[in-house]
Amino acid sequence: MRILLIDDSPDSHRIVGAVLCDTGASIDSAYSGKEALENVAKENYDLILLDIQMPVLDGYQVKSVLRNHGVLCPIIAFTDRENGKKFQSVSFTDFFPKSQIMDSLVTFLAAHCTRV
Repeated sequence: MRILLIDDSPDSHRIVGAVLCDTGASIDSAYSGKEALENVAKENYDLILLDIQMPVLDGYQVKSVLRNHGVLCPIIAFTDRENGKKFQSVSFTDFFPKSQIMDSLVTFLAAHCTRV
């Protein structure tokens, strides 16, 4: 499974990497929307974790560009915000609050990747 984590926080990248290190998943990191778009132009991903609050291009803008360029894999809103219904209403596949990462991220992502 190839995952792209798009988040401007180095701490998020370290935590996600630590949680997923034993799963066999390949995790690529992007620290900005621009870097994420460059990665997606070169690689195919099974799932994208996308922070909402980022400088220059926020998560909503990145998601729109990705969908407009034909990216069909699940795009998960990965943020501190707690209103999951809002993210689903704007075409994110789902929402995962960063506060739950340690206990349930692996199970959550596995469920989405079996849909692909």
